[in-house]
Amino acid sequence: MRYQAILIHARSERARDQEWVMLVTEFLKMYASDLSQELFGQVTDPKAYLSALTEQLRSAASKLESGSFEE
Repeated sequence: MRYQAILIHARSERARDQEWVMLVTEFLKMYASDLSQELFGQVTDPKAYLSALTEQLRSAASKLESGSFEE
């Protein structure tokens, strides 16, 4: 479900805001506790997906923390 929410957020072209950060954080918590391929839907390379998602999360969190976030 969280994976679907991340996809919907991306498709809507919304900024990676606080809501997005929370979605990704919850997804990563679920992944860490489950390690299930089911969380990825149709992702062909989960390692690359997680790597990109983690980098995007770091960037969004940094912008939110510094106050330089723009919607």
